[in-house]
Amino acid sequence: MYISLTPASPTTDLQLQYPDDFLAANCIDERTGQILFSDGGLIDIGEYWFEGVAIIQTTINLKQTAHLMIRSDIRGSYLSQVLKGRLELKTDSAKFKMDEGDIHSIYTDGISTALSVNGHCSLITIILTESFINKIAYRTAIQFNLKEQPDILSYQSVKSFTAIQDILRTNHLPYIKRLLLEAKTLELLTGLHQPAKPGPETGFALTDADKERLMEARKLVEANLRSPCSLIELSRKTGLNDFKLKKGFKILFGNTVFGYLAELRMNLAYKLLQQGRSVGEVAETVGYKNAHHFTAAFKKRFDILPSRLGKAIILLVTGVFWL
Repeated sequence: MYISLTPASPTTDLQLQYPDDFLAANCIDERTGQILFSDGGLIDIGEYWFEGVAIIQTTINLKQTAHLMIRSDIRGSYLSQVLKGRLELKTDSAKFKMDEGDIHSIYTDGISTALSVNGHCSLITIILTESFINKIAYRTAIQFNLKEQPDILSYQSVKSFTAIQDILRTNHLPYIKRLLLEAKTLELLTGLHQPAKPGPETGFALTDADKERLMEARKLVEANLRSPCSLIELSRKTGLNDFKLKKGFKILFGNTVFGYLAELRMNLAYKLLQQGRSVGEVAETVGYKNAHHFTAAFKKRFDILPSRLGKAIILLVTGVFWL
């Protein structure tokens, strides 16, 4: 099985070879690669795979517009989300653009896609082999939806993609990382392919301008963890009314404004505690004035006291702590 990325005028191209059905030599296999351009442009690729699943992170930094050809002989489902930037894709049957937050899903025997991108762009792609899909399918319902689903699925299950990216960033032990990734992949499939639930949100529409303002709201939340903006401030800074901000944020990103803020804070806190920072220091860094409130929130999220996280990691590494 392979994936190839061939730019029109690179100094290098990239051939990604995989074992059949992504059978990993270890619990989960990892690899990195690069494509270099003569003008200094760069494409960085990080790969993770285990039985039936591959997750590929791509970060593109270019000086000018580049055209790449992506080919693959892998039969299965390809799920991609643009995390930042914009790109254009052209297949034999369609041509379309993907903006930040868009999700593209396709079930195919293999791909041959032309991609155009300019400046900075990052995306994450999950490939599920046919055998993996058959294994998880319940009475073929998921498999059927994967094959019949329209190619473009915009702004759906963003939370699951974000969670997968967060897992890849953390220093979990390999078998824990694999379990978490597999669980989130199944959650992503469920979110993308289950029938839409009827309700008051069905008739709520977001314009392109609304989506851009909501993206700006998300960036403001990410940039102000210690002193977060109130909903009134976010509304004023983005030009969205309170109703559209709260409802649109939940639809677009799968979380409330303050739910997303709490998620960012806890993920950063976990990472800092792993690095050996004190509970008080971490609490202050992520915006908690009261360390007891931080401890309660952390325990609720990760089911472990922040003061014991470092000890638990040491015990995991030495093999004394068993899950």
